[in-house]
Amino acid sequence: MFSATAHQVATALGKDTLLPVPSINTADNIDVLRVIIKKRRKWLFISRKPHYEATEFTLSDLLVKDSSGLGIKDVPTDTHVLTTYNSKTDFSLKGKFGADLTKELLDVKLGTADAVNVSSQLGTLIKTELTTPKLLALLCHKKINIDHPIVKVARGDGRKSLCVITSVIQLQDDGIISSHVNLDISGEMDSKLADLDSNTDFNEDKSKSMTIPKNTPMAFSMIELLISLKDGAFELLLSPDDDGGFTEHEVDSTDGNFKERRTRDLFNVIRSTDKTKPALLAVQQLLEQPKSIKPLNELFREVEVSLDLDIPRMYTMEDLQQDFNLEPNHTCLPFLNIADFVVTDESITIPDSSSSGVFDAFHLLLTLLDELDDGVITQLSLALMVTETTRKTLPILKKLVDSKETVTLTKEEVENITAIPIDSLLTALSIKIQNGSLDVPADSRLDLHASYQILDALLS
Repeated sequence: MFSATAHQVATALGKDTLLPVPSINTADNIDVLRVIIKKRRKWLFISRKPHYEATEFTLSDLLVKDSSGLGIKDVPTDTHVLTTYNSKTDFSLKGKFGADLTKELLDVKLGTADAVNVSSQLGTLIKTELTTPKLLALLCHKKINIDHPIVKVARGDGRKSLCVITSVIQLQDDGIISSHVNLDISGEMDSKLADLDSNTDFNEDKSKSMTIPKNTPMAFSMIELLISLKDGAFELLLSPDDDGGFTEHEVDSTDGNFKERRTRDLFNVIRSTDKTKPALLAVQQLLEQPKSIKPLNELFREVEVSLDLDIPRMYTMEDLQQDFNLEPNHTCLPFLNIADFVVTDESITIPDSSSSGVFDAFHLLLTLLDELDDGVITQLSLALMVTETTRKTLPILKKLVDSKETVTLTKEEVENITAIPIDSLLTALSIKIQNGSLDVPADSRLDLHASYQILDALLS
C-alpha cells in the first residue's frame, strides 16, 4: 500500500521531477543531502530504467574535510507547505501493482479478485528543499573522498553513479493508508490472513489500514554527480539528459544506431521463424493481465542461467504457482509456448540450447514490457490491436527515438500520429504535439524506446 501511494504522490505532484520512496522501510534514508546510488541497467543492448538505492550516508560524510575539520555545516534548507493530499484509487490486481498489493494485503490466489481500493489520507504535505544556487554555493571548492567505502562501491561499477537528494516531500502530521479488496461476486476467494505486524489491522471484510508517522517522506528529487578520480573534484549535473559517474569509468560508448541494429537482429529471429503473428496474439493475451509480466520475467531470468550452463530443467504447474505466483491456467502459457518452452497440462520444460535465439528474443520483449507503467501498457495493448493504424506510425516513432530534438511532422504524419489509439499512447508517454511538432520529455525517452521496440518487433 505504501509503495502504491508513494508512486501516486510522485506522479501527481511531479511525474518528471520526483521519485517515489520505494518502501516505508527505506524511508529513514530519504532526506536532503542523503546520498543515492543510481545504477543504469541494461539487458542485452537495451537501456532500462535506472535502479536507485538509498544509503545511510550524507554528502557531508563523503567530502574531504577542510582545514576546520568540517564538511557541510548548517545546511540552508527551506521548508514550506506544498499541498493537501487525500485520494481514493482503485488499483487493478491485474496491473503491475497487483502482485505487490497481493503480498501486502492477503496471502491469496487472486484469480477472482478484481481490484484493491486504496484510500490515502495523508493530509498536509510539506516540502523541504535545498535550492540549486544554495547547493552550488555550499559545495564551492569541495571535493569527494574517492577512498570512501561508498564511493569505492560506486566507482567499481561503470554503470553506477552517486546522486544527492535536494528536496523531500513528507507528511506534516500522521497519515492513514487503508485498503479494501473488491471481489468478483461470481467467484470465490481462497485466502488466509497474512502475517501482520503490531501496527497493522485486519477486519472481517478483508480491509487493512496502516498509520504513516508524521515527517515520513513520500517522494524526493535529486541531482546526479560527475566525479573526477584524479582529485575528487565533482560537478553537479543539472540537465536530466547528462549521465554522471566517474571520469575513468564511462558507462557505455556504444552509439544508439548500433544498439538498435543489434536489437532488430535479435527480433529478426521471431520474423524468420514465422512466429510474428502467434507472438502478437501471445503478447495481446499477456497484456490482458499485466501483473504477470514481472514474475514471468523472473522465470525467464532463472531459465537464462540454466541455458547458459546447458542444464535441462522442468517446472511443474505448482512450481509456477508457488515460486513465481503464476496461475496454471494463466495467460502466460501461450507466451511460454511461443518462446519454445514445451508446455503440457502438468509441466513446462525449458527450451534447449538450439532455441536460445528465440528464447532471447522473447526474454527481451518481456524485459521491455517490464519497464513500462500500467498506463503505457494499457495504451500499448490497444495499439497492438489496431495493427494497420499502428504500422503507419512506426516511421514517426523511429524519428522520435533517433532524435534528441523536437521533431517537425508533415501534415500526413500529423494525421497518422493523432489517430486513435496512438494519440492515447503518446499521452501516456507525456509526449505532446504542438503546431505540427513533437517533443519528448527526457524522463519519457526510455519508455518511448521500449514501446517502439515492442511495436516494431511485432508489427513491422
